Amino acid sequence: MPAARNFEPSLLKPSHRRNCAINIVRQPGVSGSRLNVYLDGNQIARISAGEAMTLYVKPGRHLLSVRPLFSPPASRRLILIKGDATTIRITDRTGKFELKPAHRSRVQ
Repeated sequence: MPAARNFEPSLLKPSHRRNCAINIVRQPGVSGSRLNVYLDGNQIARISAGEAMTLYVKPGRHLLSVRPLFSPPASRRLILIKGDATTIRITDRTGKFELKPAHRSRVQ
């Protein structure tokens, strides 16, 4: 993903406090152009079909949302424990976006 469409570059690198990984994958062939991605109510990126990104966040509760221009928004609540890594797939079913968990693991 181009840096110009990532609005929170500090979330792209892990730190001792931000040690939980959220891998976001927008499925290829998903309709629409760029999709606005929000974390805890703040816009963090704009992602196109077929792109992926990894965010590093603090453990705890988070709300991941996507807001397309002409479709209803979609959200998924995440509860992450220190060292968690989760993958969220952005899918499109008949014009309605969904955030589906694909994989979760614990980083040692």
